[in-house]
Amino acid sequence: MIKKVMLILNEAPLPYAGAASRWYYILCKELQHRDIDLDLFVASSKEEQLGRVRDLFPGANVFLYVRDSGF
Repeated sequence: MIKKVMLILNEAPLPYAGAASRWYYILCKELQHRDIDLDLFVASSKEEQLGRVRDLFPGANVFLYVRDSGF
């Protein structure tokens, strides 16, 4: 049975960023360690952060959605 988790994150899961990013990184690493397929939707307007997330989690499907300042 394939286990799959979809996470919608308000920050990129990076180990050397803000507090929320570090906790997301720990969560994603543990899920990856348990062989769970990840779909990550990351709120970021920076393509370099998305590239680093893809490098850290090579098996995960990583998608970018841009934060919008309005409704």
